[in-house]
Amino acid sequence: MAIKPIHSAFSLVLLAFACGCASVPSPKEYIKIMSFNIRCGVCEDANDPNNWSKRKFLVAKILDEEKPDIIATQEAEDYQAEDMAKFANFSHYGIGREEGEKGERNAILWNPKRFTALKTQTIWLNPNGDKFKLGWDADWVRTLTMIEFQDIKTKTTFWVFDAHLDNEGKIARVEGAKIIIEQAKIRAPEPIILMGDLNDVAGSDAYLTLSSTLHPITNYAPDDYTFNGFGKDAKKGFAIDHIFTNFDAQENGFKIITKNFNGLYPSDHFPIVVNLKID
Repeated sequence: MAIKPIHSAFSLVLLAFACGCASVPSPKEYIKIMSFNIRCGVCEDANDPNNWSKRKFLVAKILDEEKPDIIATQEAEDYQAEDMAKFANFSHYGIGREEGEKGERNAILWNPKRFTALKTQTIWLNPNGDKFKLGWDADWVRTLTMIEFQDIKTKTTFWVFDAHLDNEGKIARVEGAKIIIEQAKIRAPEPIILMGDLNDVAGSDAYLTLSSTLHPITNYAPDDYTFNGFGKDAKKGFAIDHIFTNFDAQENGFKIITKNFNGLYPSDHFPIVVNLKID
């Protein structure tokens, strides 16, 4: 008869333990992020096989296969961001860099079932932060898109930055990187993920400026490259798309997605993805 109360007590302990475990927040899950320069929608003629109207379906295929949670795009026209959002059932935010907020933008897209956008902001990368103005020796107006997210699963809040530094202006790239660092410091200690096309490789002045404060996730091999020129102008070692964090990120699965479809490429850049866990 003594066995029964011991068994009952043990059962109660197990039940209490199980109930206790159920009330503890689940471990923070990985977030799959993608940085993707998608090539502007008006850069190729309508009859060109690389025109957006034709290759957008290849982009849709990549998104379906990779299933990212958050995407940072560069060179996105408004309709390109809209198309990608429809493909993935995502929300998106980004302001065009031309007068009237038209033209190319660094658009951020996200899964609204997983994340809530708490704040959105775009700033212009020039000495005075003036809208639609060139900065320093830049060929193009450049912006930084920022969104503060809350993970619906974990309640964690964090920022995603999306930047596209200038292709020609070396000073503009460095000075733009300094502004990004300033914005990151303003939001610290909140976690920040920076994604984008630096138009420069690891070890460049802009890269070193960013990595003086942020931690690079994209540790490329010497021959890796992310610009492919639609398969016609690839250069080994020219990995110019990068991901940084301001925290010691747990990450796995970083890769360059080099897939093409019978010689047709989704963009003139390869997208990059990684799984991050924010502690």
